[in-house]
Amino acid sequence: MPDPLGTAAIAKLIGKVLDELYEAGKGLFSSRLARLKSDAVRKKLGKRAATSELVQTIWQLDKPVRISEFYYPSRIRFNPEIEKEVSSLKHFPRKGNIVIQGTIGQGKSIFLRYICAQELRGKGTDRIPIFVELRSIEPSGGLQTALLRTLDEYGFDIDEDLWNFYSTSGKFVLLLDAFDELLPECIPGVIEELDHLAAKYPDLQVVVTSRPDSDIQRDRNFRTFRIAPLRPQDHKPFLKKLLVQDRDVKNLLEAIEASPARVALLLTTPLMLTLVAVVYRAEQAIPPELPAFFEMLFTTLFSRHDRTKSGFIRKKYSSLTEREIQTLFEAFCFMTRYHRMSTSLTDQEFARALQDAIKYSGIDCEEHAFYQDITKIACLMQREGLKTKFVHKSIQEFFAASFVRRANDDFAARYYATQRTGPSLWRQENAFLMQIDPYRYGKRFFLPEIAAIEAFFGISFNAGTPVADERILALTADKSELQVTVDEYADTEVLLNYPTNAGPLLRQVMSKASWTCIANIDGVGKDDLDDVLKHLEKLTERDYRGSVLAFIKDANLMDQLKSDIDEEFGVLKRRFDQLVSIVELEESKSGLFEGLPRPIRPNKS
Repeated sequence: MPDPLGTAAIAKLIGKVLDELYEAGKGLFSSRLARLKSDAVRKKLGKRAATSELVQTIWQLDKPVRISEFYYPSRIRFNPEIEKEVSSLKHFPRKGNIVIQGTIGQGKSIFLRYICAQELRGKGTDRIPIFVELRSIEPSGGLQTALLRTLDEYGFDIDEDLWNFYSTSGKFVLLLDAFDELLPECIPGVIEELDHLAAKYPDLQVVVTSRPDSDIQRDRNFRTFRIAPLRPQDHKPFLKKLLVQDRDVKNLLEAIEASPARVALLLTTPLMLTLVAVVYRAEQAIPPELPAFFEMLFTTLFSRHDRTKSGFIRKKYSSLTEREIQTLFEAFCFMTRYHRMSTSLTDQEFARALQDAIKYSGIDCEEHAFYQDITKIACLMQREGLKTKFVHKSIQEFFAASFVRRANDDFAARYYATQRTGPSLWRQENAFLMQIDPYRYGKRFFLPEIAAIEAFFGISFNAGTPVADERILALTADKSELQVTVDEYADTEVLLNYPTNAGPLLRQVMSKASWTCIANIDGVGKDDLDDVLKHLEKLTERDYRGSVLAFIKDANLMDQLKSDIDEEFGVLKRRFDQLVSIVELEESKSGLFEGLPRPIRPNKS
């Protein structure tokens, strides 16, 4: 395999930082740091670190590829007015910890790996990046265990004293990928460890990627920056990174533009645009909706890509039909989510999920054959070290949702009932189910949630789109509390007071007051803070703590909160109208056979 960044070049760049690290610590750790001056250790570190740029993608599953070969620059929203292309950590504040937030398929992990590679190329902040995938953290270990293991793999001598020295040196930056893929039982402990690092080592910057609404975004020690969506003008240069022939790019862009479903409106993430290219390359057609992409993707990856190879038919390892394998895979994905497994499964977890999938799908299959079909034929999962990983989390989520779609009504009723009891771990599955199981999603989940919102706010979606008035604004922020801590930048923390037994949609509306505060305060520089908080008499030299509603009023944010809630009501109203229509249409069918004569029973005589 070609050397991805040039090990010798990386070793030389890292060597400069290591020399500075050695000079800073030779008085205390001379003999133990001396190994870092060895060419062998530096080359080992360079080779080990360079592999962070090698990834497998949906576009090319046969072998790992260098990020630099296909990477399209991400744009970051620093605030509602400022959005710019980011090519290294130099574009972010050097002090303070950061969350890079992106939705499904926005390329958070690729972005973080690219940033890591830039540091190694000497095009960053002259620090050594320590890259850790958070899904690798086990309940029996913790974040520090993963960090120390990574440093050991990089070739560093390590103990508690050396860890303190490294962490205070300002020569390291921690790049922690996919907070949202942490096992739920690991989240409190990891957050506690991150808070400890922030308090004890202010010169050790931590950069974390996450999907929206993870616990890390609410941590006062982190500022959140968002990845901006792709724009239509990004489509052509992005696709040119994937498709070698200009003719292919031209044909695909024309197909997108001609799509009757205006699929271009969905193409706001690298994943979706890549998925369109994968499917179009095999089918010469574009599916009209998001679920159809995943359905067609399974078929495309499983068998139809072999049509381009004359006379070649890939041999399956199992005796199952393609439809049976998909059904079993749907059950398998559901069980990985049901058991709260991450996207990377140990062999024991894989076996457990498959055993349950066989039990609840009624489709039997030998484990080795299923494993080979999914990893070697369909390539929906890939071996990575000691674990087997979904090529993307959205694959796991869509096919888990598809299992619910095909389940009987009793199961669906139980599933949707669990989604109304509080914050859901199945948020993305539910987003898929709204499209692929709209009748039961609407009847069992969405419309009961709307009824709860109507009862709480005293509004009616049947009467039109609700408009936020002063009473609704007060209810949204009532009894909730805000804390602002002022240092170099303002950090906000909102303690929301949800109604008892509030479901996810009501909590979503209620959280608008929180996000209105955060969007206008979080990350504001100390010098600009007075303009934002000039009406607050309770602001001390460092802290403010008080009512969310009082803060919003005093900071002149009532109009912004009204706008945010009106926007949310508008989204809910559009979904309400669509789902009411679907539910009414489906239930009207129950009268089709009313009044027909009953079947005649055979005469026993």
